[in-house]
Amino acid sequence: MSSEFARRWRLRPPKAPSRRRRAVAGAEKSGTTRGRFRITCINKSGGNHADPHHAIERLGWINEETRKTGINTRLEMYDWIKNQGGQAYVRDTGGHTATVGAREHGNGARYLQTYADGIWTDNLLALPEC
Repeated sequence: MSSEFARRWRLRPPKAPSRRRRAVAGAEKSGTTRGRFRITCINKSGGNHADPHHAIERLGWINEETRKTGINTRLEMYDWIKNQGGQAYVRDTGGHTATVGAREHGNGARYLQTYADGIWTDNLLALPEC
């Protein structure tokens, strides 16, 4: 591509992903997709939300096989689970687990929610703040 074309169309090289985004986005390269990620904490956004699952902005996680940890946005985790075959779960104090699933609201909002025994649950909302 000529520099004239790039200047004319203001093409810029893509920005390198942040460290947080690289964690899940590059999980396959780094081998962190072995096993599943356990979601350990969440960060909620401010304001009123009709559905509390939409209020989750970020999720902290650990790969218990490699001990690697990270924090990613709700949409990054949604994409990783829905489109890249990622698997995540939540464990309660009793040792019970609930799988994290990718869902889409009728208005198009994408979010994550746990389910156990075929029932959608609110285990993510019970996690501490990151």
